[in-house]
Amino acid sequence: NVLVHVFPTMYHAIKNRARGVNETCKGLLDYAKENKGGAVAKTVVEEVKILFKASIVLLTTLVFFICYDQMALLFFQQGKNLNLHIGSTIMPPGILNAFDTIAIILVVPLLDRLIFPQLQKRYNITVSVLQKLGIGYFIMVIAMIIAFITEKIRMADIPNNRTVMQVVDKQHILAAET
Repeated sequence: NVLVHVFPTMYHAIKNRARGVNETCKGLLDYAKENKGGAVAKTVVEEVKILFKASIVLLTTLVFFICYDQMALLFFQQGKNLNLHIGSTIMPPGILNAFDTIAIILVVPLLDRLIFPQLQKRYNITVSVLQKLGIGYFIMVIAMIIAFITEKIRMADIPNNRTVMQVVDKQHILAAET
């Protein structure tokens, strides 16, 4: 298991760098390699490097899912204050989360099959996977800003007692307070 080797690798790398064992090392973890004067096998050091690179991706995905879940919660709360009447049908507030999912299902293939290939064909602009991820994060930030503004407006409509009670399964639950 590579996790067992993270701290010993870091320890040997920092110790050897501080002692100035080998000045030709490119990165910090290279100081821990046996062939560079360290005490850790080269393959183990490379695995730890891969783990660090993967953890960066995992941390950014964590931020994404925290924001995504927050948006889902706000969609539901804000949907309770919207006029959800379409003709004689009343839409449930939870349906707003479905619109988000439907939008993703429609927009992603549109981008991958139409817009990004046209950018490549007409303007010679290639969009990498990392750039696509960045574009998605940017759109998410815009959505969070819009949700924030909507939430501020919603919170301004709360009555003077500054709380909103919600009935769930015949129980009164505090739904919001300013």
